[in-house]
Amino acid sequence: MKKFVFLTIIIILSLNCKNERKINHFDEIYHYALPSEMSTKNSSVKRFNEIFSSVYGHKINLKTFEKELISFAYTKNTIPKEKIQQVDEFVTNDIFYKSHLTACIPSYRDVLILKKNHKIVSVLKLCFECGMVDKYGALKSQCNKIDNFENYFMNFENFYKTLHGKTYER
Repeated sequence: MKKFVFLTIIIILSLNCKNERKINHFDEIYHYALPSEMSTKNSSVKRFNEIFSSVYGHKINLKTFEKELISFAYTKNTIPKEKIQQVDEFVTNDIFYKSHLTACIPSYRDVLILKKNHKIVSVLKLCFECGMVDKYGALKSQCNKIDNFENYFMNFENFYKTLHGKTYER
């Protein structure tokens, strides 16, 4: 019996981030993307830099954040209903939110606004160049560590294709 209990504990501890149980449920997701040339145009604006490249530390107002993104030339795209579950599974199972894993300065060209019943529940700023994610609001993840960086970045590249309809080019 002790061997069975020990084996069960080992199996549970060895599970990586993938878990089919959903803990986040969104009914609307908006993807804001910033064209490359606009990051240069807005680079002298302090608030833009806080949104575009800060790691922690800056505050956002969930009620006005979408208007702020549009004012800095982020374009709004609605995630189709048939892709919401795929996005929900990615943000629930594939992102480790507890630390920033890179030493680069992120370029948050992609921002997701996650809504439930027309209210923002979370904002995710994504840097596909380095894999950094800045999270605001109520968003939980099943991912409690990164076992394999190669898989982590492969998941990000697949997610980029989901959002943009094309492969990420480095």
